[in-house]
Amino acid sequence: MSQKNFIDVLVVGGGISGIQAALDLANSGFKVNLIDKSPAIGGKMSQLDKTFPSNDCSMCIESPKFNECSRHPNIEILTYTEVESVKGKAGNFKVTLVKKPRYVVEEKCTGCNLCVEYCPAKVPDAYNQNISNNKAIHIHFSQALPLIPYVDPAACLYLKDGSCTICVGVCKPNAIDLHQEEELMEVQAGAIVLAPGFETFDPKLRSDYGYGVFENVVTSLDYERILSSTGPYEGTISRPSDKKHPHKIAWIQCVARARSIPTGETATARRSAVPTRKSRSSSPKTMTPAWKPPSSTTISAPSARISSVSTSVPKNSPTCASSEAMSPSARRTRKPKM
Repeated sequence: MSQKNFIDVLVVGGGISGIQAALDLANSGFKVNLIDKSPAIGGKMSQLDKTFPSNDCSMCIESPKFNECSRHPNIEILTYTEVESVKGKAGNFKVTLVKKPRYVVEEKCTGCNLCVEYCPAKVPDAYNQNISNNKAIHIHFSQALPLIPYVDPAACLYLKDGSCTICVGVCKPNAIDLHQEEELMEVQAGAIVLAPGFETFDPKLRSDYGYGVFENVVTSLDYERILSSTGPYEGTISRPSDKKHPHKIAWIQCVARARSIPTGETATARRSAVPTRKSRSSSPKTMTPAWKPPSSTTISAPSARISSVSTSVPKNSPTCASSEAMSPSARRTRKPKM
């Protein structure tokens, strides 16, 4: 395990947020290590064609930041590197890093791409969302930093069965080392900034839209690579099935959000497990009225209508007439006293 000197900040994640964080910290005078698990920094933004709201191409925004990071005296970039463990506390972290073998010596490589031209093995290009093919040894993308190829161990014929070493023979600087092994490094850092980015949802987990079955069903990131001038079709919008120009395009939004129900659980069971508010009719409550009628008043439940009212007013009271005197006929014939 190689021991590194103490650094101020370790930035985990080399996407646009990690790059900007590293630049801001470095410009403030802090020593920064910027690490990313990919063979080059840039993250998902490097795969986009245009960006909102300025409609600038993504690399027009990121490329100057790539160069600024590589030339900044306070930033060290470690690609193809992952975090193994973190110990310690704020102000004194001990971080163990695993640097995966690139099988190319970075100090010797000139980026001439001659090894890529002669490599016979072809594999789906993950950077282009597996729409096109690439060689077993290749540069991650055309504006990558570092601009150094790496060997895919799952596709290299030598690493599989030892049957091919063409790239070693054609490399003039002798930069290819197919016997590299992963390297453990320990870094002491005062602070850690996590900028891991995100992973896109795999629509193959949902079989109802035909992704992975029909070639012309693509994701939004697939479509970005189709639009890009550095993509598989060099900026020409073409259908993956026959490479012809499409006349109609349908969009299905928020596919990943429909994945809220766990596997094996039905929507009915999901809804029944969630408590719901009871309706008024299902749980009647006894209401206490603010006004209470006299004891002589009879109220019939549940309609709460006054059925009969008896009064104790004297018949000869000057303020009130008897019930017989106040009959409808009496009210019509009664005359006021003069």
